[in-house]
Amino acid sequence: MAFEMPHKHDLAIDGQTLRGQMIENFEAIEQVINRILTKQSELEKEIRSLEKLYQDLDKVELNSELVTDTGSAIDGNDGQTTSLDINQTENITLN
Repeated sequence: MAFEMPHKHDLAIDGQTLRGQMIENFEAIEQVINRILTKQSELEKEIRSLEKLYQDLDKVELNSELVTDTGSAIDGNDGQTTSLDINQTENITLN
């Protein structure tokens, strides 16, 4: 979305009217600046949140003795082999 000044092509010659038009222009600029600052603040908050998440994930220690391979094959009783990828464990239920 492009920003357009309210009075770009119709500036008055009369001093009082020109003053009013300039005030409207500066108010429009101020609104855009405030929207930019709000968006900047939101982005900075999101960055802080992501940095905290990264730090939390960086602290996680995996036991390398338990995780030796990302894929395993399991032979079932029916003789068929099932593959298991430990990176995709969202649907696994442990009893």
